[in-house]
Amino acid sequence: QTTTDENGSPVRFDDYSLELNYDYESYNVVGNSNFYVRYCGDPIQIEGSPNEIGVWVYVPEGTWSGYALYLDLWVWNGSTYVFKNYPLNHPKDGDTANRADTNLSSKTDWTGWQYCFADISKDIATYQDPEHPVSIMPGTGIFWLSYQPGGDAKLQGRKNGSIFFDNLRVV
Repeated sequence: QTTTDENGSPVRFDDYSLELNYDYESYNVVGNSNFYVRYCGDPIQIEGSPNEIGVWVYVPEGTWSGYALYLDLWVWNGSTYVFKNYPLNHPKDGDTANRADTNLSSKTDWTGWQYCFADISKDIATYQDPEHPVSIMPGTGIFWLSYQPGGDAKLQGRKNGSIFFDNLRVV
């Protein structure tokens, strides 16, 4: 849902952000569990040769640091469109220029606003062509939060709350 700073929600740019509400308190810990912000408009075709899709993400204080963030896109595999998900990474040391794999995390291990990005450069080079651009399709979980309890023996992720997204951009 969209939200505003007028109602007390965090907004990074302009007047609105997207709010993802989640509730893992009653989760049975059988497997991964996900909450989505689904795209409901017309298909968006991403023209050109972008390297990443980025978004600012707000993680409130007290949010468990083990949730993982993802982004979904549709790519052409040569004969049909296929669905791909990408981790929304951020630099663990806060240095956005340091994109070394050892410095990237898709976990919600910070508080406040952080720029997160999905590296799509390999798929753009492999799949992108003018007739079949990478796309965001209706019904797609454009952003999603995943609770993967395998590393959570104390079940610290069994909480509820909200995470906020602002200023989606293709770079």
